[in-house]
Amino acid sequence: ARLVALLKDDLGVNVRPIACGEVLRKLVAKVICRQRAKAFRARFCGRRQDDEGGRLRAAQIGVAVKGGADLGVHTVQAALDRHPEWVCVKADARNAFNAVHREAMFEAIERDFPELWAWTDLCYGPEVGGAGLAEGV
Repeated sequence: ARLVALLKDDLGVNVRPIACGEVLRKLVAKVICRQRAKAFRARFCGRRQDDEGGRLRAAQIGVAVKGGADLGVHTVQAALDRHPEWVCVKADARNAFNAVHREAMFEAIERDFPELWAWTDLCYGPEVGGAGLAEGV
């Protein structure tokens, strides 16, 4: 990620470093996600038997679920409101993106989305170096 220095004051003495991924990479990834949304939903969302008509229900809320983060927050809040004896524990997976093995990701891409292999290799292949995944691609 590149660091961009944002001024914190009018004198330009204090700066705040902001890290962000490559703008072009993020833009292309967003286009790919929109173009492949139907395939992503089919792979990452499941059908529940108890729904009328077998509608798609999210088995997760991180991929191909519009407003997934908001959905998660409001669902947890509603459950806690309904069950005051429950508690919510937030566990932060330390450095989670670097804990994922790239080989496992490459295998999943090759198996489930072979049309994305070239893009994945460009972003995470051996020439890129390092380990783990880029956060917020």
